[in-house]
Amino acid sequence: MSKESPRATPPADRVSGTFPGEGAAGLRLRARLTGAKVGSYRLGARLGVSEVACVYLARLSGQQEPERLVAVEVVHEHLAEQPGFVLRFLDAARLAARLVHPNVVLVHESGRDGDVLFLAMEDLQGQPLSQLYRALAARGCTLPPDVLAHVGARAAEGLHHAHGLADERGVCLRLVHGGVS
Repeated sequence: MSKESPRATPPADRVSGTFPGEGAAGLRLRARLTGAKVGSYRLGARLGVSEVACVYLARLSGQQEPERLVAVEVVHEHLAEQPGFVLRFLDAARLAARLVHPNVVLVHESGRDGDVLFLAMEDLQGQPLSQLYRALAARGCTLPPDVLAHVGARAAEGLHHAHGLADERGVCLRLVHGGVS
């Protein structure tokens, strides 16, 4: 007797929509690329937007692969049309894919699909620390110092790992992260 693997579904509080074909149980899809296929991924709900890209919850598609949820960053069109930006983005993505550490988001793949420049990475469950901070501030509270110290120390460990990344000859690349979130 074979066991069916449970279906991976995102928590309702993390998404602004559903995946195409999942029926009327979800919220209305609002993002332009929701439902589109980018590389090996079917984009679902938009999770966030920055000055550089939109991030979508996505499913790895394909018959041979097990179902897996990932986060796919899709670079804004005006930036994806700039050759210099594209080279820097893909170079940074190649380096990021070499980082394997518990406190660094795992990069699965980067590339182009037609005119879409993307980066697929591990989907982290939970809420952003900024959201917790705002909720506590609304109640007149703050995070306890020991919690802040723990979070800061874990972030520093991830940054230290990135800074110590070496090339194939063992030469340290001295990576510096331009922004920490």
